[in-house]
Amino acid sequence: MRVTNTIIYNNIVKYVNENYDKINSLNEEIASGKKINNLSDAPLETSKILRLNKQISSITQYSKNITTASIWLKTTDTALMQLKSLNTKVREITTQAATESLNYEQRKILATQINTIADSVMEIATTDINGKYIFSGYKVETKPFKTDVTSSNSNYTIDGENFNFDLDLQIRMIDNSHYEFSVDGGNTWLDNDGNGFLINSVNPILGFSVNSSSPASGDVVNFSITQTYQGDNGNFNIEIDDKQSLKVNKLGSKIFTPDDSKNIFKILGKIWAGMITNNRDMISKQLDRLNDIETHILDQDADIGLKQDILENFKVDFINAKKENATKQLSEIQDTDIAEAMTNLAKQQMLYQATLKTAAMITNLTILNYI
Repeated sequence: MRVTNTIIYNNIVKYVNENYDKINSLNEEIASGKKINNLSDAPLETSKILRLNKQISSITQYSKNITTASIWLKTTDTALMQLKSLNTKVREITTQAATESLNYEQRKILATQINTIADSVMEIATTDINGKYIFSGYKVETKPFKTDVTSSNSNYTIDGENFNFDLDLQIRMIDNSHYEFSVDGGNTWLDNDGNGFLINSVNPILGFSVNSSSPASGDVVNFSITQTYQGDNGNFNIEIDDKQSLKVNKLGSKIFTPDDSKNIFKILGKIWAGMITNNRDMISKQLDRLNDIETHILDQDADIGLKQDILENFKVDFINAKKENATKQLSEIQDTDIAEAMTNLAKQQMLYQATLKTAAMITNLTILNYI
């Protein structure tokens, strides 16, 4: 084949460009610290990099999920332990109130402590993490409990927000301005030493007012004050890897109001009612139920503790190991060996200079060199 000047020049340009491209690629590799900076550089390795990056991203998200789950479980554990502590305090007060040696005035003083504890129980029931209620199921934006007040006579209302326990209240109008009340189903009527309590004024015992614009002598009205669960029964599951999720929430309905015998709001209401009616038998009957509530709280917290252990072991032994392994594989594929790359760059620069010198020599040849 005859080698023409065109072929020679084309080859020179080709080799010069190839050497320049290799130098440019090595410079980019050293500057970025990555062996592969473009998808076209190495399609097979690029596919592996994309897969590993996706895997690391997923592991990072699972790690964040585990942190969220840990906070949720820790907050729930703390809330349950606080609830247990309050239940223990209620049992101590109830035991004291059930003794024969106490008089009525002393029991009424203890009733104010029960009222205060009920407020604290409601604070625990409405525990939140950054505005998300932990005992509301899926309805984390909804406060799990609210006070519902119903009346058998629409002409009468009460301010029931002052109570954070359940109470069945009856009032009986003495005259058009005064009433007496019962909190034990009509067995005991409290009438302020026969004078009655003034309508539309705060009752010093109840702590709220009975209101009516048309009170009538002889009216009997039943009120029901109930702490009602507003959440749902949704399980708050958090994914901790691609094959496993963990239920981290406890439902307020299951913790605070599972049934009548362990409904802490009902029990507190009965204890309070027994104290202000001086009913020692009514008070003492709640002690066994307080024991049941404590057992129930401990059972629920044991489940939380088990999940905390699972989560901690999972995080340490699995998630971190998977991320470390994937990161190592990714580094082996794409990270630049700087020393090796610098050596290759020096060699390529020498080759580039040699190619330029050869090209200069060839292009300077003319027929005069042979005369």
